[in-house]
Amino acid sequence: MASTRSSIKGSARGLILDAAEELFAQHGVEAVSLRNINATAGVSPGVLHYHFGSREVLVSELINRHMAELMAEREQRLRALLETQQPSLRDIVAILVEPLAALALRDPTEGARYVQFMARLYADNSPILDEVSQKYLHINALYPQLLARALPGQSLQELQLRLAMANHTMLQTLADMSSRQRYWVTLAGETATSGPPDTAAQLSLLIDFITAGIAGS
Repeated sequence: MASTRSSIKGSARGLILDAAEELFAQHGVEAVSLRNINATAGVSPGVLHYHFGSREVLVSELINRHMAELMAEREQRLRALLETQQPSLRDIVAILVEPLAALALRDPTEGARYVQFMARLYADNSPILDEVSQKYLHINALYPQLLARALPGQSLQELQLRLAMANHTMLQTLADMSSRQRYWVTLAGETATSGPPDTAAQLSLLIDFITAGIAGS
């Protein structure tokens, strides 16, 4: 599997995916031309069309690069939590945050770029992201089911709204953390000796923040 991925990354297809992901993350899908992607990837104009056919297919391929792995981990952890009688709200939020955070932090190039790309798609309300998400509705439906158990008495509609806000907050915050371009990323967790930010502490703070927001406390 690793050798296959390495060969893809070194191929024209891989170069196009990397270039497109970087440009889309920075500027948004609609602001980037196929000519820009070809030039950045260093390939001839016909190569992108040969491999992907259209911008929409290219965006879908980028979303699916890590989505199946992320959603499989979330599903496994969510279903395990369903076995508990009263799940902890913080544990539910951790399942939302940690898989994507782990990808961004363990791979400061590809993983971080993927998170920044996903945050941009979400902020731009990309219809392609919505189309791909249809495949994972059965997994995402587990979140409100668990939230209703953790917060009995809350309306399902309000819980879903809070979850949507939480998802937006998570994506933007992880994108900021992975890019290291926001002043608070350096400030948060900085030691007295001006050492590097404590990412574990930042993630814990993010999970606490989202937990409090969903709880309404």
